[in-house]
Amino acid sequence: MREALRGIVRAEMGLTLPQRQQMAYTAIQALLTEETRLYVTPQLLHILQRPANFPVASALLPDLHPLTPGRYLRRWARRLREAGVSREDALILSYASFGVDAPSETFGAEMVLTTDAALKAHYENIGNSLTARFRRMTRQLSTPYRDACLPTLLTPESLLDLLFA
Repeated sequence: MREALRGIVRAEMGLTLPQRQQMAYTAIQALLTEETRLYVTPQLLHILQRPANFPVASALLPDLHPLTPGRYLRRWARRLREAGVSREDALILSYASFGVDAPSETFGAEMVLTTDAALKAHYENIGNSLTARFRRMTRQLSTPYRDACLPTLLTPESLLDLLFA
């Protein structure tokens, strides 16, 4: 989201967008064209609504839906941190598995869009152990949490390849 917003600022100033910002902006626009529901954490929504950020973020705010913390979100975030995932990234990934969207009566998100190559590489590197740990945890939970899933991490480039392949 950060790179997409930076792209909006540069575009409004008439500047050329670096490829990373262009890809992030294009990916967000493609998702909106597909009428995909875009989720954000409450923390990110709060940052975007700050007066300094609002003029730029206002273009995307109507399309962003905050997830609220689900019952096992903090537990899973703690386990992700134990696996070497940073605090901020662990929280984002936990929202993707256990965040609740009350208006649409759903929880979690299928994918997380990231420009953080290090996060994606680490997530893929620990994927098998993470999946096993996640299954052990969710197997013990009641419905609907038992049906929670790990998100897929996608870069804007891989998302665009999926959408336009």
